[in-house]
Amino acid sequence: TCHTACLVLPVFQGKNKFSVHATGELCSLVSQLLKRGDIAGKIGESLLLPHVSHLAAERLLLVGVGNDACLTRPQYIAMLSHITEHLRKTKVKDTVLLLDEITVQERDNIWCAEIAAQVISNSLYHFDALKKEKHKRSLTKLVWQQREKKQQKNIEQALATGKAIAS
Repeated sequence: TCHTACLVLPVFQGKNKFSVHATGELCSLVSQLLKRGDIAGKIGESLLLPHVSHLAAERLLLVGVGNDACLTRPQYIAMLSHITEHLRKTKVKDTVLLLDEITVQERDNIWCAEIAAQVISNSLYHFDALKKEKHKRSLTKLVWQQREKKQQKNIEQALATGKAIAS
């Protein structure tokens, strides 16, 4: 159970490959959505589900990541931009990214987490220093869920670095 405003889950193209994070009822739901054609898992595709009864998350954002091959850097950044658009529209306060199984050509998970924090922070930036009414930033917490716990400290540092670069 993951208590968050928005849970981001990758969807792979093809019927036999599911995210390792999609287990039980969540795997069944993704399978049904694939069969119905609501999402195909193509790169750049996304589907926001406002409420999934068996999840502790308020929203589930499914993002297509293509087949089992590696993403290029531009594809990865474009995918992050699609995620950010949904986060901006829904004005969520926190999100959990389950993107640790996505591979990017010639890059590791630490780079992926840093770029995720940087792209999302940059995309949600709103200049209001010279305005009377200040824009309150909606997203205050970004979590990268990492299966390999030994890398979690490095991932947290990468998120902090990405956020600092964006600032």
